[in-house]
Amino acid sequence: MRYLPLTDADRAAMLGTIGAPDITALFSDVPADALLDHPIEGLPVHASEMAVERHMRHLAARNISSGAVPSFLGAGAYHHHIPASVDHLIQRGEFLTAYTPYQPEIAQGTLQMLFEFQTQVARLFGCAVANASMYDGSTACWEAVAMAGRVTRRKRAVLSGALHPHYSEVVKTMARFTGDVIADARPSIQPEPDNAGLISRIDDETSCVVVQYPDILGRIPDLAEVAEAAHAKGALLVAVVTEPVALGAIQS
Repeated sequence: MRYLPLTDADRAAMLGTIGAPDITALFSDVPADALLDHPIEGLPVHASEMAVERHMRHLAARNISSGAVPSFLGAGAYHHHIPASVDHLIQRGEFLTAYTPYQPEIAQGTLQMLFEFQTQVARLFGCAVANASMYDGSTACWEAVAMAGRVTRRKRAVLSGALHPHYSEVVKTMARFTGDVIADARPSIQPEPDNAGLISRIDDETSCVVVQYPDILGRIPDLAEVAEAAHAKGALLVAVVTEPVALGAIQS
């Protein structure tokens, strides 16, 4: 494919179409102190790739590596060993995109990868089947909530107070715009998991109860009584797992 650069006339025509006086107007929403209006200090305007890389490595060396100090970040981001093979595998197209291949005759490698992934996830989670086309944890959580509503024909989803707030916000946002679900979210971080408080919110209109395992504080709650209470009301239990490696050591 040939590259045809834009001329000044082309740029002027494009800016005129959208009603912008110049290119800088396209960045009017960006705070002034966040815009770069001068050359980067210590780096020539026309620098080679090696010079830029050397400069960036020098800047990076001034930071403290997360592996050199204790980490208390938590909330789903936990420090653990990542095998060297992971860095290679996640750059492969089969892992890099969540899109499902629609040409099986030329995507046997992708299909094999999906099969192996689903097999391992099903074993780890103790499930009969596993899906492989979700984008991330928060949107997968919403998909589970939406599915629970369709299965039970109810609209009210009860979200645990120990569910990651980002997940809760995604569910509430989707529920607000689709109108099919009422998300009952009450963030509450206590020293001990509040199973009694969660169970008290389950009623005959509840489609599902959403919990996190381990929860946002890294605790391992006893979900048996929550599951029993949900099922007794005809609701489903949705378990969000942000750290699947943990299921190799705790009950799934």
